[in-house]
Amino acid sequence: MANYFIHFSEKLVGLTEEEAHWLELMSNLASDRDVDLKENDDRQHFSDEGEPLTEEAKLAEVLFRHDEPIINAKLSKEGDAWEVWFYSEESNDPNAVGMLVQAFFQKFRADGDDVFTLTWADYCGKLRIGEFGGGAMAVNKSHILIENVYETLEGLKEKLGS
Repeated sequence: MANYFIHFSEKLVGLTEEEAHWLELMSNLASDRDVDLKENDDRQHFSDEGEPLTEEAKLAEVLFRHDEPIINAKLSKEGDAWEVWFYSEESNDPNAVGMLVQAFFQKFRADGDDVFTLTWADYCGKLRIGEFGGGAMAVNKSHILIENVYETLEGLKEKLGS
């Protein structure tokens, strides 16, 4: 049996403390890491009791309703600015990171022209044919553009006339 992996590592820099903590909270919500978001709960956990959800919990349900992606995010401070490092140690979802960053741009940078880019590598624990690749993504407040290595290869083959 083979293991399949997706690895990436990218930072979103130049953040305020509020922005960085929002990204951390939303990444935890996406991953459902024992984070609950009831309006009247300082610990902010998801409510099984039908209590109203906060704005962030509602957004997490919309963004990540089809699966529970794992989004690893770590905050740090460089000088006066905060940054969030998105990374994958095994099989995290680059698409979920893109959706989260786009939601961030819409909430905090609606008037800006910020762009976030992410590349990733797909690989297999065994040398299986066709199981190595990767992709690239560019995100702004309006679009998430993704291309994987197989789409790139098809374009190259077309240029060769194949």
